[in-house]
Amino acid sequence: MPHPALNPSAVIDSPQLWSAGPALLSLALMDARNHTLALLARFEEAEDSGHWRWQPGPGVEPPLWLAGHAGWFAEYWVGRNTRRSLGPSCPPDPLRLPSLDPAADRLWDPGLRS
Repeated sequence: MPHPALNPSAVIDSPQLWSAGPALLSLALMDARNHTLALLARFEEAEDSGHWRWQPGPGVEPPLWLAGHAGWFAEYWVGRNTRRSLGPSCPPDPLRLPSLDPAADRLWDPGLRS
């Protein structure tokens, strides 16, 4: 039987998310975060046991970097969006609050990375 962390819950995969309101979207974001943290724990367990080692290569980012990038996207598009309560009516480029981490945009924003 596959490890529970490798099976995304029904909330993440639900077609209801396309038209979900704030309550369901909030639950889905929490579920996705928990799923990501569980996957990171599995990578950590595999590395600690010697069963797996991340190998650098072109276009292959370390799992922790990928998780940080996913977190930055959630903060950028949801947490820092001052107009998020407008839902589908939100303008495409709303005023955004600064990141909690002053270096975050420099690290994660694809438009600012060299």
